[in-house]
Amino acid sequence: MFFKSILLSIALQLACVTACPTIVSRREWGGYDPFQIIRFPGPRDIVIIQHTVTARCTTDSACRTMIRSIEDYHVDTLNYNSIGMNFLIGGNGKIYEGAGWQQQGSHTRGYNHRSIGISFIGNYNHDQPSAAQLKAAQDLIRCGVQQRHLSSTYHLVGHRQLMATESPGRNLYRIIRGWPRFLADVSSIRN
Repeated sequence: MFFKSILLSIALQLACVTACPTIVSRREWGGYDPFQIIRFPGPRDIVIIQHTVTARCTTDSACRTMIRSIEDYHVDTLNYNSIGMNFLIGGNGKIYEGAGWQQQGSHTRGYNHRSIGISFIGNYNHDQPSAAQLKAAQDLIRCGVQQRHLSSTYHLVGHRQLMATESPGRNLYRIIRGWPRFLADVSSIRN
């Protein structure tokens, strides 16, 4: 009996380590169905970290409202197919589905076909990301590798490295430069 409880404890610990984080679906946050879906055939090799340059959100209600507003802007003003990011992360530490793993986003011109865009809700030139947001992003990336949505040799970059933008903001950019697989010199991945 003692060994069974130890084995069960180890199995539960491993399940917690390898389990993917919960993702709030498009339906749950009230997202539109995309007009057109462009599917990805295989794992992507770039993770692009961004910020939304909006107010932060720390509650489910506020985050859902903010994401719907971002989607309205992307669809109605920018004429995107749907919300551009693959995933968004609220100050509440929750991950919200945008284009998701299976379809191409519209977040970084020239790189959408080979990357996922993870956008932190807020303006990280001024704000500091929460510990819950940082953990959620890292868990999401780990999950992407485990489920083969991301190549195990993916490169992590800040949005500003590929476009003329301040995204993901100075404070968030400073943090992600210390993350595993961060690529300082992007010349090897330029299109």
